[in-house]
Amino acid sequence: MFPNPFGPPPPPPGTRIPPGITGGEKGRMVILGVAMLLVLGVMGALLVYVQSAFEVPAAKEEGPHPQDMPPEKPAPGEGPEITFAPSPLFPEEEKEEVERILGEDLAKWTDVVDGVPAVDPGPFNLLLDRVSSHARIMNLQEESFDGGLEPSALLAAPAGNRGRLVLVSGELLSLAREPWTIESGLVQEVRRGLLRDGGGRLWTFTWAVGNPLEPDPVAPGEGWVRVQGIFYKSWPAKDPASGAEVPTPHLVLQRRPRKDFPKTSVHDLDAAWFGQVRDGTPAEMTVRDEDPLFWLLNLSGNIGQQGWEKWASEKQARDPGLRIWPPENLTGRYKELLDNPAPYRFRPIRYFGYLALPSVIREVRPNPANVEQLWIGFLVDDDGAPAIWVYSPRSLLENGIRKDDRVMVDGFFLKRVAYEPAGGGAMKRAAVMVATRILPAPLPTDNVGRSVMVAIAAFMGLLTLGLLFTVLRGRREAEEAEQRRLDRISKRRQERGTPVIVVPGRTGPPGVPPEGGA
Repeated sequence: MFPNPFGPPPPPPGTRIPPGITGGEKGRMVILGVAMLLVLGVMGALLVYVQSAFEVPAAKEEGPHPQDMPPEKPAPGEGPEITFAPSPLFPEEEKEEVERILGEDLAKWTDVVDGVPAVDPGPFNLLLDRVSSHARIMNLQEESFDGGLEPSALLAAPAGNRGRLVLVSGELLSLAREPWTIESGLVQEVRRGLLRDGGGRLWTFTWAVGNPLEPDPVAPGEGWVRVQGIFYKSWPAKDPASGAEVPTPHLVLQRRPRKDFPKTSVHDLDAAWFGQVRDGTPAEMTVRDEDPLFWLLNLSGNIGQQGWEKWASEKQARDPGLRIWPPENLTGRYKELLDNPAPYRFRPIRYFGYLALPSVIREVRPNPANVEQLWIGFLVDDDGAPAIWVYSPRSLLENGIRKDDRVMVDGFFLKRVAYEPAGGGAMKRAAVMVATRILPAPLPTDNVGRSVMVAIAAFMGLLTLGLLFTVLRGRREAEEAEQRRLDRISKRRQERGTPVIVVPGRTGPPGVPPEGGA
């Protein structure tokens, strides 16, 4: 079969014809364009992220935070629709309302006799019923009870103060049991106690008990209790110290007494605390509220953020051999605390990290340091691990600090704890410190953000050059392969003896028509 003399003939051997843009090359060029757009998009996104992540929060000092600014006043008739719904008055308004109701209920009884150490069945049983079955009274929290009332103020006008909500803490001197029932059947016994508060004043109380097997919070004469209840009447009692009979305010308790401790103030570390910390086994590491925690919180509260440097400097001057001031910076070295906590116990340390999940714990167990509430947060290290648990006697969100800000924390290392991650899985460990000072510590934008952007730009540039080199190399290899193919075709045709078309007056390569001919 002869080739079409009028079709495109293959070039002779050795002839190089510049190829055009083939379909494959067009595809590679499209891929290169898409890759370039993708690289530019990723660089833009990373630029925005880095600028937001490493921005110094200077706006906090220039003006109020947006969430602190008052909302714009809408135009008349254009404001949001407002609906009103009932809500409980709690706790301050609830206190006043409950006291008013109790006062009115007790005022209906005219047989209450003050100054007599005996109950008046009608009003007494009414109060027992209220504290054992009335949900509104049973749900009152400690904030609703007044802890600053003087006994003399109550005793001066007992009728006018009847129904007041009172909170008292003191040493339990005596506690007697007496069988007693009321119509509801929720009370089987009452226990009458005598306590002396921190000012040396005597108080008496009645505690309604539903189960006679319920234990006492402490044995009489062996500790303090905290009681909260309703003022009932004036009740004479014998003072164990003097033997004289003195009038006391008598309370009907709203809930069982709780173990308490006398007020105390800690101003220095105590060597006895070392023997009270346990973190040698996984079980011991799950205990997070040992007494030394509360001693340190008390100490930190007394030192204060402003007095921290002075306290630590003076202690360093008295004990030159100790490493106290400046605190050792353990940022990024939390594993040293986890692997060998003993050398760092109760030592001042410093740590930089991102403050996560700051929150307040308003109810803590009774403790000898008399700490009633505390703050807790987590310092997240640069590797994303919650390396340090931070406890504080005051809010962690002071000095312009907000959640997730990078901060510097000075404080005392306490122990290591074990916890289960929120998503489940194996137990993990973290170090615990009690903060004495916490300050904002943003990363410098010039040093960190610019360095990160330069690294990202360099990486993207290398990626772009690599893609371009790959496309150009593929095109060159495709051209060489096409040229070899054409050379092979031309060589095979010469070997087969392809006929040559002879045109008078002109001789050309095989299969090439003469000019102007058909």
